[in-house]
Amino acid sequence: MLKIKQVRKYSLAKYPSGNYQGPPEHLLPEFLRDSAMVVGMMLLVESCSGGGQTGPPPVLPDMVTETEARSIVNRVLQNNGITWQDDAPLALSLGGSDSAQLVIDSYNDSLRVGYEYVSHDDYDIFTPQVTTTLDSLAKAQGPYIEVIEPVYKYEDTDYEQILESTMQQFLDTLKAHGVF
Repeated sequence: MLKIKQVRKYSLAKYPSGNYQGPPEHLLPEFLRDSAMVVGMMLLVESCSGGGQTGPPPVLPDMVTETEARSIVNRVLQNNGITWQDDAPLALSLGGSDSAQLVIDSYNDSLRVGYEYVSHDDYDIFTPQVTTTLDSLAKAQGPYIEVIEPVYKYEDTDYEQILESTMQQFLDTLKAHGVF
């Protein structure tokens, strides 16, 4: 350890150099014990057989899938004489330097009209900021993208009618404003 001497007189301060503290003796057993516990946990996890379901979470049985919604809404577009491109890319400016690269379910490039059915796969892409931006563009100069919230198959509701009427109202509004 460090020895303390009384200093009678000096002109320059002298400080001890080097490390005078040894490692605590109690850390090594704790480190070995913790390491053994971690190794044991790793072996336990590795020994488990995986047989569970992997991949994205399943769609709720009462939720309309994106495939079902596309067939219903595309039928409305066809009845209105609108051709479309499936899974169309769309660059969206969110203000400032923020932007988002979207893939819209169906889009007509010449009319700048399309829709997106927000299924469980789309929640992380179609955030409230993206949806608000698309709504404000649809009220201004376009592109005119209808964001359709998820629809559920309840016994007392006709989900096909809900999707059809949602898209038809959107198209009727665009016709009334002279978009097409």
